[in-house]
Amino acid sequence: MKLKFYVILSFIGFVVLLFVGLLAEGEVSLYTIVCSLLFPVACMMLCPLDHENSRYYLAFASGLLAVSLLCMMLKFAGGVPLAVLVVCASDCVLRSRRKFSKVRNLFRSNEVWNNVEDYSHLMMELLFFLLTFLVFMASTLEGTLSIVVLFVLIILLSVLYWIMFRRKSASKSYFIGKKKEKLIKSIANSNLRDPQDFEESENNRRMNMLYKKALDNMSEKKPYLDDTFNLEDFARTLYTNKVYLSRTINAFSGRNFRQFTNYFRVRYSIELMKKDPLLKIEEVALMSGFHTVVSYNMSFKLFMDETPSEWMRQYKRSL
Repeated sequence: MKLKFYVILSFIGFVVLLFVGLLAEGEVSLYTIVCSLLFPVACMMLCPLDHENSRYYLAFASGLLAVSLLCMMLKFAGGVPLAVLVVCASDCVLRSRRKFSKVRNLFRSNEVWNNVEDYSHLMMELLFFLLTFLVFMASTLEGTLSIVVLFVLIILLSVLYWIMFRRKSASKSYFIGKKKEKLIKSIANSNLRDPQDFEESENNRRMNMLYKKALDNMSEKKPYLDDTFNLEDFARTLYTNKVYLSRTINAFSGRNFRQFTNYFRVRYSIELMKKDPLLKIEEVALMSGFHTVVSYNMSFKLFMDETPSEWMRQYKRSL
């Protein structure tokens, strides 16, 4: 919904800027077209990501359109790239402040993909910043060189607009491969990694097989439901030693044994609550293998970014 609104705003803004430029100058020059094209690309840059608040960026986009229209009416098309540069700089500052205002959030599993999106957006914004600066400098060129440069800028800005649109509509970064994106999104959703996500080597193959056996055992036998379940018992079940098993789980899941175990317990507790929403949190915790409600709440918060009670309230609302 947010993306659709910004696409419409970018199209309307582009057409209005061209029309105002035509009225002010009596013709639509190539430079006016390039300056007008800066606004829709800026709109895509200002379109908030899924995890961002939209009101600040809407204010930026509205302000940029107003200033750009004023520049066109005053026959000062060169003021548009200057306004865009100011807005881009302000956007970078605002996003950086938001990003690092709560340092603890950076280390949550659900923030992994958000971080990728933020850094990808920053790279796109730096590229746009460079193109906008070139647009401003193009006003000093004359003759054939000016025409060639402006045509190249129109192509580059159009391509950048399309990339930004596709990046936000398809939730892609365009800076890392599909396999890496899949892995990161899996981690962001608090899922465990797949064994095939690792490079092939003799040691990795052995660890891969052990990790797969561990996952199968946890899924089928559910040993984690026993609150006395420990690493030594699990290693004995899988016919290996606890040091090698611990290293395997850490390397492949990105978690230590306790977190690995609690991941399955939290997932199991969610299934319990879905089957019987009337269960008390204390009952769910004990049935899922946790020693105490406190440890259950902490683990649930770690993986789901909300408490069991908050999750339950939302789930009941959705029924």
